[in-house]
Amino acid sequence: MRGINIKAIHKFMNISRVLIGLINETLRYFPLGLVTIFVVLFYFIPDGVLGDIIHEWQKTDVSGKIYIVRLWLKATLVCVFAPVFLKYLCSDAFMPKKCVNKNSNETNKQSGGR
Repeated sequence: MRGINIKAIHKFMNISRVLIGLINETLRYFPLGLVTIFVVLFYFIPDGVLGDIIHEWQKTDVSGKIYIVRLWLKATLVCVFAPVFLKYLCSDAFMPKKCVNKNSNETNKQSGGR
């Protein structure tokens, strides 16, 4: 029984370490994401939709503005967390035996040399 508990604790610690690392990297890119999402949305959103957003912002009360800001922060968090999570899934930390980011000797050969 004691061996099972130690294994469970070790597995929990590994999962916690990975989650803390993902959250750390997400929070590191979050300020950049706030600016990037804002700029990209204003660049790609059609003028009519942008005008509706500004009109709604001006006529809403404080609770409506807080809702819009929360929605923007949630969307930014998702847009920042998704690439961080995909980067982790494609890394050697997730699949250490597959060597995803490293080239094997076969792929390093030049096309003319065999």
